[in-house]
Amino acid sequence: MIGAVNTLLRVKKVREEKALAWMRSRRDAVEAAEQLVAEAKAAVQLSKQTMPEREAELWKPIIQKVVDMDAIDDVEAAVKELEAAHQRLKDRATRADHTLEKRREELAEATEAHKRAQAAVDKYEMLRDEVKAEADAEAAYAEEVELEDLAGRKVAPVA
Repeated sequence: MIGAVNTLLRVKKVREEKALAWMRSRRDAVEAAEQLVAEAKAAVQLSKQTMPEREAELWKPIIQKVVDMDAIDDVEAAVKELEAAHQRLKDRATRADHTLEKRREELAEATEAHKRAQAAVDKYEMLRDEVKAEADAEAAYAEEVELEDLAGRKVAPVA
């Protein structure tokens, strides 16, 4: 019986190691996602802070000058492209937030799976210890009985 319990315990330990590896990989993924979110938010903040200056630079060549409508249209198109680029940065930051949330959910799932695997290992270790203690007690009892049987018998003297 103890052999079967030891085999089951080894299987449970392998599963626990796999769950631990999965949990560590999810933790690394969360850290990478957090880094990505920080970078994306920093890019959005920098874009937001520099937007007025960049827009002013686009308008600077035609301000207080007589220009044709095509030049104004070109600057307006460039400003719209600048705003679109800023929006893409904001969208990237939003996607990074969603990815981070998903990675955190995966980490929570992996952590729970690892806890369950650890509980299974603990249960089988306790079972193994109980089975071993029972087997040891039975062996000790059998030895005691054998000694009592030997002590109760009369030994014939050897001539």
